[in-house]
Amino acid sequence: RAQEGKKQKSIQDAWPEALDHINSAIKSGVSISEALSNLAERGPIVLSPLFKEYKCQVKSDGNLESALKNLCRSTQDPVFRRLTQTILLVRNVGGVQVGLVLRTFTAFLRNDLAARREIEMRHGWISNTARIAAFAPWLLLIFLTFQPQTRQAYNTLTGAILVLCGSLLMFLAYVWMNKSAKQATGQ
Repeated sequence: RAQEGKKQKSIQDAWPEALDHINSAIKSGVSISEALSNLAERGPIVLSPLFKEYKCQVKSDGNLESALKNLCRSTQDPVFRRLTQTILLVRNVGGVQVGLVLRTFTAFLRNDLAARREIEMRHGWISNTARIAAFAPWLLLIFLTFQPQTRQAYNTLTGAILVLCGSLLMFLAYVWMNKSAKQATGQ
């Protein structure tokens, strides 16, 4: 799961650069189809397989719309799906404002990625706080057991019940804090 998460994060982080390539290609007079095909060689490496597949589909049938739709069906990338819908919408309405629409899309994507990073960072803080809060009392208990009086107190039935109840409450609090963190960040 960690490797898949890293791969997804690298793909998400590569999209603004890819969109910058598309925007600069359109500014220089290249068609949208050619700009997308050029990303197979000149774009971010992590997105290269996606655009190589696009380039092959466009070469085989010559239709931008069908190539984008076929690729959109086969990929699970939400940014590519939004990009596809944006390109097809602008193309169907009239391609005069393609550059402006794609620049706006890029700005929204960058803002979305910044917000997502902020949420992930806060989730990390909350999760780490939950781990520290769960671990700290046990560390204190370990240090206290170096004193003979404390060991004697916890070697009784009451001491064992206290440790067992503390363990159960700590476990429940830890689960609750992690669940709260996931709900707060929308994960």
